[in-house]
Amino acid sequence: MAPDGNPAVAYTDLVANPGGPPNSIYYSHNGSRELISNDVGDFMVDVAFAPDGSARILFPSGGATSLNMAKCADPSCVSTSVTVLAPPGYSDGFFSEAVDANGNPQIGVVISGYPSDSMYYIQCSSADCSTYTTDGVPGSWEDVSLVADSNGLPRILAQEFSNPGQINRIDHIHVQECPTSVTLNNKVPFSLADNSPPHYSGIGILSSMQVNPPTKSNGQNWNHTLIGESVQINNINTCPSSVPNLCIGHDTFTVGIDPQNGGRWLGLTSPAVDNIFYDWHVGASTKNWLSGSQSQCLQTSGQQYSCNGKPVSNFTIFYNLSQDTIQGTPVTNVGVTKQ
Repeated sequence: MAPDGNPAVAYTDLVANPGGPPNSIYYSHNGSRELISNDVGDFMVDVAFAPDGSARILFPSGGATSLNMAKCADPSCVSTSVTVLAPPGYSDGFFSEAVDANGNPQIGVVISGYPSDSMYYIQCSSADCSTYTTDGVPGSWEDVSLVADSNGLPRILAQEFSNPGQINRIDHIHVQECPTSVTLNNKVPFSLADNSPPHYSGIGILSSMQVNPPTKSNGQNWNHTLIGESVQINNINTCPSSVPNLCIGHDTFTVGIDPQNGGRWLGLTSPAVDNIFYDWHVGASTKNWLSGSQSQCLQTSGQQYSCNGKPVSNFTIFYNLSQDTIQGTPVTNVGVTKQ
């Protein structure tokens, strides 16, 4: 039921593909019927309403590999923006949403197989959920229903996977404590020579980022804390059209000793250590980007790290591109600085 007291429904349409996956999703309210998206990967859909009467529609993307959040700009949903939520992704699981007093969605989702039967609470800090944090709920779960209380905090009913029929009430899921800043601990350049061939343009740096202060209020380190990222694209761009946009990024980083942190990529190793997470600023191609008369160019971007949707630190990324050769073969080097 919509806030105006009239019925409202979001639904998938199988008319064009009977017996198969849905190929579109619609929203109907007060006699209107608006197409929301053609990127639909399963039959499930949930809808909740913001205080202004506009709907937030949650549904799996094509292939059921992530969730889509559609924000309606008006009560009839004539205009819509869609945000893809990943991680934690979605794979044949269950989900439920509510909208808090600020118009921001709060989501409970059970993931089947990645990791197995785990539940996450997704706390959106914007109305379209373009910025959000995730918090894992211990245990193994099979179903989920979420509402937000008067303070905007989640209250969840969920069924235990290992004990069917056992319904648990989960109130006020832990919202992680946040560091006050993120600083650049170290940066290591990737070598184009070590990766050519196949690459003839690139590549950038691996930056290790430290969260501060050294401990939380309880004296523990910041391991497992989630840090969000947003990027302001191309503050400066002097590059020709042959050079793609290198100023991209929208990620969630896991701090410290955690399976989601650390690894090895393009010849550089990033070991998981306390209070550190890793951020890659790279671009690589099998083509030579600066093959014409322009010998060098610059792209810059603004970057912001956040925790629980609140900004904690800002940086500027500089991508300096220049013509070079490797064993006589023309290439484009990409040098990256971060400050």
